[in-house]
Amino acid sequence: MGLGVGAYSSSVFHVTTHAFFKALLFLGAGSVIHAMGGEQDIRKMGGLKKALPITFITMLLGTIAISGVPGFSGFFSKDEILAHTYEHSPLLWFFGMLTSMLTAFLHVPFNVLNLLGRFSRNKRTTPSFTRIAKSNDNSFSCSCYSFCVGGVIGLPHFWGFHNFIGDHLDPLILRKNPSTLPQDTEWMLMGIASVAALLLSM
Repeated sequence: MGLGVGAYSSSVFHVTTHAFFKALLFLGAGSVIHAMGGEQDIRKMGGLKKALPITFITMLLGTIAISGVPGFSGFFSKDEILAHTYEHSPLLWFFGMLTSMLTAFLHVPFNVLNLLGRFSRNKRTTPSFTRIAKSNDNSFSCSCYSFCVGGVIGLPHFWGFHNFIGDHLDPLILRKNPSTLPQDTEWMLMGIASVAALLLSM
């Protein structure tokens, strides 16, 4: 969508932030599967927060970031693309917002069911669960820093900040497409996206 509306630097920005939090979510899923002795059936999981506290925290942060909650990298990159989309078509912006909301809707249940729900003990997972969980929990804790602070490379110009990734890519973009939205419209779109992300992440 970003490339389609000419938001080239915003698209690269989102691919970058997406790499941060999606990689962490995959690592977290691997941590859960490893702790469960190879079990991948979500119906046989639950209540892993106590045994995997670092996995829980980092996956929760990853879910918040991919949902576009304000302050995290996913919020800034998604907002840039949606703002450019709104300039071209409010209807297309609506579908972009809907897709963004579905992202949160799909990721939140994993944390709720797997890490907060009731643990379903069974013969396959019980023997290896406690032994593996404690040794595996610290394997990727440093990964969360990149998506927590990654948004600083593309802070909005209308906030008065320097958009590093946009300025860095500017010489490479032959067809410039700077945003012409009024600041009040950008604030409105940002507010709508923020409220949607926060509601779906609760």
